[in-house]
Amino acid sequence: MLVSIVSYGLALGAVYALIGVTYNVMFAASRVFSFTAGTVGMLGGVLGSLIIVRWGMPVWLGFLATLAAGAVLGIITEVVAVRPVLKSLEQHLYVLSTLAFALMIQQLTAIEWSTEPQPFPRLLPIGSGVFDQQFWLPMLACAVTILGLEFTYRRTLLGRAFLAIAEDNYSARALGLPEKGLRIASYALAGVIAPVSPAAR
Repeated sequence: MLVSIVSYGLALGAVYALIGVTYNVMFAASRVFSFTAGTVGMLGGVLGSLIIVRWGMPVWLGFLATLAAGAVLGIITEVVAVRPVLKSLEQHLYVLSTLAFALMIQQLTAIEWSTEPQPFPRLLPIGSGVFDQQFWLPMLACAVTILGLEFTYRRTLLGRAFLAIAEDNYSARALGLPEKGLRIASYALAGVIAPVSPAAR
């Protein structure tokens, strides 16, 4: 009983950690605290269920399609809710723009797919009890995501460009780094990370 409680708590914590990483990736590139991170994760779960269960696509192909859809939604978030605010003198308006966009997504999702829980198909139909994928897969997904981001930021040219923009975007622009392109790429990356959390559950 205790092991199950601890396993469930760790798994749930890993899901929240993935959403937190999504917020961080968005914020680092734009200095905008986007309220769409959790919504992108929710929509990833809904789309995954739609693509795999209703459309009958193979699980791993459907999972990749879900991640691609998350990336597209991340880019749309940057273009629709973030970029116009960054051009405005009243940059605190991102609270309204990103929250409004998140609420629009939630309402459209509720209208199209209802508010009833939708089961996400099992990615790995193995294990039972505390070894069930709902316990260990979120923790594995969280660990892989964090280590992958750390490797990207520290060991790749693109990752170092992300860090430069996050540290000082004015200096980064002066060095010739494409701030807008990096911001779009960052939101696309965040859009890929967010759907991992419901998929792992």
